Amino acid sequence: MASHKDVLVTKLVSRKVTYVHRRLWPLIVAIGSARQDWQMSSLSRPAKELLVLVDKAGRIRTDDIRSQRKLKGMRIGDAARELEVNLLIHSQEIHTEAGVHAKVMESWQSWSKRVGLLRKKMRPDDAKEQLERLLAKFNREFGAKGSLPWN
Repeated sequence: MASHKDVLVTKLVSRKVTYVHRRLWPLIVAIGSARQDWQMSSLSRPAKELLVLVDKAGRIRTDDIRSQRKLKGMRIGDAARELEVNLLIHSQEIHTEAGVHAKVMESWQSWSKRVGLLRKKMRPDDAKEQLERLLAKFNREFGAKGSLPWN
């Protein structure tokens, strides 16, 4: 399922891995690209520095950052998780040629271009409202208590 062409994997509901169908991708991209206060205000300095690197490169691997020593003294995995749970990047776990695990981190702009998503202009608050309604419906239907990152 995670490798299906119509599925985006991101940490959306309750900070857990969530499979998002293609029809909802514009919502995720609008929210992820917004850089609203809820996304940025609690970021650590290393996470902010990592976000700058991802934005500049478009797509970068955590193992490349380590080998280039661009972020001295930084726990790259922790910074990457901060960016993921705040929907600031798209990321994907990989098994490298060296036999270790790494993350490929990608800006939403780069990811959208790569997957051929034609970006509809959408206000982030409208996108959040649509996802809130959808999650509320699922919570009622399944007796769940899922939450979204901005709540």
